[in-house]
Amino acid sequence: MTRIKLLLTEGKKRPHDNGLEAPENYEIASKTDQILMERAVIVFRENVFSMLVCMLSGLLCLMYVPSIVNVLSKTGNSRTKEKAFVRYLKTMIHTIRWFNADPKERLASLKCVRKIHSGVSSINPFTQFDMVVTQWAFIAPALLFPVKLGVDHLSSADKMALVHVMKSVGKRLGIDDDLNLCISDDLDEVLDYCRDIHQEVIIPALKTTYEFQEGDSMALHLLEGMQMFNPYILPKPFGTWVFRLMGSPKLVYYETLMAGFFAKREQGLYRMQIELFEEAMSETSRISGITRSIVNTLMLVNVYLAELLQSHIVVTWRRMIM
Repeated sequence: MTRIKLLLTEGKKRPHDNGLEAPENYEIASKTDQILMERAVIVFRENVFSMLVCMLSGLLCLMYVPSIVNVLSKTGNSRTKEKAFVRYLKTMIHTIRWFNADPKERLASLKCVRKIHSGVSSINPFTQFDMVVTQWAFIAPALLFPVKLGVDHLSSADKMALVHVMKSVGKRLGIDDDLNLCISDDLDEVLDYCRDIHQEVIIPALKTTYEFQEGDSMALHLLEGMQMFNPYILPKPFGTWVFRLMGSPKLVYYETLMAGFFAKREQGLYRMQIELFEEAMSETSRISGITRSIVNTLMLVNVYLAELLQSHIVVTWRRMIM
């Protein structure tokens, strides 16, 4: 049985957490692992803007996967834009910590996330399928669409370093090895699994968005929450850009709206996102290095200020988080 078939069958039957604990030094069990971990820290830091946009793009796609939306809706943490802002800001902070050079900070973050998952599952059980598709959201877009995310300069070794970290993340959050998206040491095998999930899970989910009103509602809350994080992340252009990134059939509909009904500011931001990633940050661009350095710095400052001022930001948007 192929891994995608296993995920679509057994993965939907198995509980989200296998209950196993990875060894304390799992990420650096060998000299090779240690080299991969050190390289991943550098690669992530030098591409933090693209990697966090990759994550947000993947998470937006999850808003259309019914089993995942069912879990998220029961928690109530994505029910409004304010709650979505707090939820996904925390997600970004955890992601940054997973790629931290300090192993204690990595482990503390992953233990915290696993505890949160345990609490959610006691109210609304979810499965290994949901965990692996979520794992896909954090890394697969960058692996599958490097040109569109401005990471086409990454080498195979760089990508394997990122994969190594996400393998560890999956392991420490209780994903079974036979389902773990990043378990293989062969990049081609990882890419094949990523493509299979994209074709068998993500694209079909995005095709149903016209009828799946709850998914559209939660996607809007995520996008509006990200606008609270950064006012230049406008829901319509960013959502349309993500549909373009994923090759969604919904793209034609949104680009038609873009041309005829979106405000000029929205049209401009949509084109700017494409030009930023595919031209200014392209491997062939003469300004890719300085562009990447600038947007990386701005992203980290944005995360820092949003974390520092999140209560003020929420109050400013005139809603209380209950």
